[in-house]
Amino acid sequence: MLDAMVRCSRHRWTVLKLPPRRVERRLTSAARWFAELLSRHPVRGVDVVFVSDAMALTDLLHYVPALLDVPAVAYFHDNHLPQPGVSGEDELGLINLQTASVATEAWFNSTFHLKTFLARAGAAAKRSNDPAVHNLLSGLMRKLQVVHPPMDLALIQRVSAAYTGEHDPYMIFADLRGGGAGVLGEALRQLTPTCEGIELASVGNGEIPADGLLQRTIPGADEIAQVHAMRKAGVVVGTRTDALYDPQAIWAMAVGCWPVLPAAGFYPELVPESLHDACLYDGTANGLAEKLSAFWRRRDRAVGREMAKSLRSFDALTACRDIDARLEKLAEHGTTLRPGVVGTLQLDLSPLELRV
Repeated sequence: MLDAMVRCSRHRWTVLKLPPRRVERRLTSAARWFAELLSRHPVRGVDVVFVSDAMALTDLLHYVPALLDVPAVAYFHDNHLPQPGVSGEDELGLINLQTASVATEAWFNSTFHLKTFLARAGAAAKRSNDPAVHNLLSGLMRKLQVVHPPMDLALIQRVSAAYTGEHDPYMIFADLRGGGAGVLGEALRQLTPTCEGIELASVGNGEIPADGLLQRTIPGADEIAQVHAMRKAGVVVGTRTDALYDPQAIWAMAVGCWPVLPAAGFYPELVPESLHDACLYDGTANGLAEKLSAFWRRRDRAVGREMAKSLRSFDALTACRDIDARLEKLAEHGTTLRPGVVGTLQLDLSPLELRV
């Protein structure tokens, strides 16, 4: 997403990154690390600060007061608030709530994710005896927006063009990193006594014990190999009913795979409503087997105009135009909504200077 934004945006971005670290380390240490970096390279002429859910934005503003009057966007790919019903408080999870409350705007990669965040935030407030946690929820709704992550779908299609054959309807692509191997395996066993002739290209270590099934595992970091496998596959299968977002499903649909996805989580937003009955299943092995069987009975199915239209909002050129406009509005008219901080920015917007 970041690469696509920097490449397709009309604005100038200054990108600051951390080395790979676990998210717990990032939430507790990233703000101090970036503050040290910015102390060596003072902030000048910054119009917007853009951070992810792995940043404790409250701490960053405390360590770098020069950013207090700069509009800030927090982008949530994931959130670390505890599930409703979990006893006790999770300090790391509450960092996300603090970040959303102190940001000028908080953007989410799906409507399902935004609703999930609100449900977890409300549950955290109910569990907490700290009035400060309850105060974080006030005024939060007006900051939350759904902004689909830009994806360079044209690049994905160019990579997949190296494969010139037809999609194999009996080849399945599935990302099993979040689990789901059991559901897929049971569905395949229901369809046929043996899986002879069925090929599975999977991301993750979910081995499926099924006679005759040809399964190969693709490393999660090898995105080129994933796209090549998608181009050969006839169908992409999703198994997570709580997916906040699924870039692999979007990539696969963009290169022509027919989607068979749970009727839960992010997927009902991705698939056009007119195709829900054909593409979405109830999350069970029986439901998955039924949809796969229907797809194999009608092998002529292809991802048509409706499906392509649903992917348009994820395409980098389209998405970045919208994101640029949102950031321009923030920089030109945005008043920081943080408690105790009020200041309207008067800026030259040609171009913006954005720090990530």
